[in-house]
Amino acid sequence: MVFIGAAILALVTLAVMFLWNWLIPAIFVGGPEITYWQALGLMVLSKILFGGFKPHRPPSFSKDNNGSWKDRFRERWNCMDQKKKEKIRDHMFSRFNDMPEGEEESSEKKEQD
Repeated sequence: MVFIGAAILALVTLAVMFLWNWLIPAIFVGGPEITYWQALGLMVLSKILFGGFKPHRPPSFSKDNNGSWKDRFRERWNCMDQKKKEKIRDHMFSRFNDMPEGEEESSEKKEQD
């Protein structure tokens, strides 16, 4: 299995090298050609910058998934007492419905026009 992974990595690295050496000098006059090891380094760099090293699976495929986030939220919401629910509602309402100072006046002027 490790051998297959190494072979795939080698083939992908060769593909990157050949594509780079075919495209970059043609697109950018005098563009540099790269070696096999530079192509491997380029792939590692792009993985670090754009992909990270953690496997990214959709939440529905994770092993510890015990329902959607909506189901978990609904279950927690139903277990809360009324005071806690009101506190959360008030906080969310004030957070998303309050306008910063100065904008209230401009919105009132727009309504009058």
